[in-house]
Amino acid sequence: MADGSFLTQQGEEESTPCVPTIGGSLQAARDAARDALSLEYDDPDEPLSTAPARLSSWKTQVGDRDVVRRHAKARVAAARLKASKALKAEDWEGCEEALGEALALDTHNPGLYLSRAYVRLKQDRTTRSLQDSGKAISLEPRSPRGYHRYARTLCQERRFSEAAASFVQVRGRALP
Repeated sequence: MADGSFLTQQGEEESTPCVPTIGGSLQAARDAARDALSLEYDDPDEPLSTAPARLSSWKTQVGDRDVVRRHAKARVAAARLKASKALKAEDWEGCEEALGEALALDTHNPGLYLSRAYVRLKQDRTTRSLQDSGKAISLEPRSPRGYHRYARTLCQERRFSEAAASFVQVRGRALP
């Protein structure tokens, strides 16, 4: 095997590098590694040989993330406004749908879960209301609002002993 040759996956000699051999050129391996590390590709599923190279700096990537976050926050705010209007009109289905849209964008907001739990409680969907209240409690365990909504739902299901335990937790977490 010549000094600058490489092995293909089938074990045949080839002039283009696939896997460098032990006797291969160290400079060629360094060049290949440097080229691979210096490029970022748009689509990671595309093979490296056909993927277009994209040169970008970290500043543009951070700026792009901020734009996406602002856009998502604006969409959440629009969905909350839509839910608020539906709530005032007592359109429970529309309100639940709007809150679902907001939760699809912001899954870590306990207030959205509590609002949807209230709407579901108004619709007599107590199981779903308990799920949303539980999710709000798991996201913000120190807040009394989640425990209160959970207890109110349990009261509607006539599970008074469990509701009392949840109300006791509310009292222990109530703000002075």
